Amino acid sequence: MFLDSKHGGYFASKSGDPEIVLRLKDDQDGAEPSSNSVSAMNLFRLARLLGVDGKLYEKRAEDILKLYSERLDQMPVAMPALVDANLFRLQCTGVLILTGDLNTHPILTGIRSQYIPSVPLLHWTGNEDLIRNIHQEIAGLEQGVEGAYLLRNGQLSDNIESVEKLKDLLKP
Repeated sequence: MFLDSKHGGYFASKSGDPEIVLRLKDDQDGAEPSSNSVSAMNLFRLARLLGVDGKLYEKRAEDILKLYSERLDQMPVAMPALVDANLFRLQCTGVLILTGDLNTHPILTGIRSQYIPSVPLLHWTGNEDLIRNIHQEIAGLEQGVEGAYLLRNGQLSDNIESVEKLKDLLKP
């Protein structure tokens, strides 16, 4: 309803709204991030979580970056949330898969106490057919057993026992 399929980005109002004379696109962040900055970050995250099936979402997010590239080059301080989305795109190297109970998960507790940007988390209980179909690599993980695995480029790491090991795996 909000997508500008011709030029990229998202309008602030839905198409066909009779009360809107001119459809505008938010082009800078204020006290709240613009709808395009939030959309870009959400699309990049969704693309990472969906793996190969997320290419369309990644392209739409990149279209937002292209649409505002001149402003980002000249005045990045006007769009800090969009800069953050671009950093996520450049730095996100995998998806952290967590299994077991999240309330007592030792890796999750460690992650929450550290600054580890650009790592989307996915809780795998073994019952999500959608996730199993997208990421066949995780279908064999033990259900109910606490574990942490980094899924990167279609490869699943061994169980990660510490935040330090996760940080080592995330290094380029």
